[in-house]
Amino acid sequence: MKSQTVQIERFAIYLLAFASGLAGLTLAAQVAAASTILSQPFNLSAFESGATGAVFRSTSELWAFTNYYAFGSNVTVDGWTFNPGGASGAQFCAQAVSGGSDYLPLNGAILLNEGYTVGPLATTVLATTPGQQYEVAFNFWGDNVPGSAYKLTEWIGGTQLTPIITATEVGAGALSVPNFASFLFTATSSSTVLGFGQESLGQASPIIDNVAVTSVPLPGTVWLVLSGLGGLVAFRRKQISLSKKYTHRVLT
Repeated sequence: MKSQTVQIERFAIYLLAFASGLAGLTLAAQVAAASTILSQPFNLSAFESGATGAVFRSTSELWAFTNYYAFGSNVTVDGWTFNPGGASGAQFCAQAVSGGSDYLPLNGAILLNEGYTVGPLATTVLATTPGQQYEVAFNFWGDNVPGSAYKLTEWIGGTQLTPIITATEVGAGALSVPNFASFLFTATSSSTVLGFGQESLGQASPIIDNVAVTSVPLPGTVWLVLSGLGGLVAFRRKQISLSKKYTHRVLT
């Protein structure tokens, strides 16, 4: 009788281990699932209609024919504010039809024009979780001054990140694919301001596109997975052990 009581108690312990392991795996899966909190390709026609002046049939490194549409100050489109606080220099640009003034639908980007305000020219507010790490990924290329260097700046919460991205333009339509860059930051509040700007010394300017922000799985996820698997393995071994002991007693 005492032996059966001990076995029942042990079984209860390992059943708890099973439940704990299963819970650990479930929590690990939830934590490990990276979520995208921003995906912005700048393709809406509202970006063009939110701008004022226009320069047609110019060029850029990626698009041999590129149209540029200047934003006024404090213009907000699809959650992005251009030229905040009275700044100037942000423009919407779009791939143009060869030889024409119309841009191709669903193919826009943002120009951060040289010679204007040094600081964030395009900003958006992210809904973030304090303590959570995020990755910001985006494409970039230069406008229409081959051989000239441009500087692209990244901003989080009003603070400029380092190092500054510096590149030299290679020519109109010379890039078959845009450049790619990414950086990490850890949120300190429930909302974080993301911004992009320029510090170009010459006439060249950076262009950004396809901005995406994704949460990074926490390092503790690994330990959650291991503890969950450990609990399941321990339960399985004990289950086999109890089965053997029970069978032995019946047969003898």
